[in-house]
Amino acid sequence: MCAVPLYLLDINVFVVHGSFTESTRQRAYSLVAQAYTSITAEDFAAFVGYTVEEAVKGVVSQGWQADPATRMVMPKKPDPPPVSLVPNEQQLARLTDYVAFLEN
Repeated sequence: MCAVPLYLLDINVFVVHGSFTESTRQRAYSLVAQAYTSITAEDFAAFVGYTVEEAVKGVVSQGWQADPATRMVMPKKPDPPPVSLVPNEQQLARLTDYVAFLEN
């Protein structure tokens, strides 16, 4: 069995932890944008694990609005997913079956 030096293991754990933390923060940004029209900067900072100042800088960089007077953050609503105008084969088969049922 090959032994991995402890310092390399620590570096790998550190990298994975950093990636996991950033992924979780991005997910929190997305969930807040979907769920809130406005949220206090303190609450948002608690969600993402930043200080209030870091959280406000982060939301501004994401294109959100932050009001320093009320200490509120207004998320930018995410774009809705594109609607497929062309039905896929399964939808077409279901529609064909339905029309055939109505004709009989």
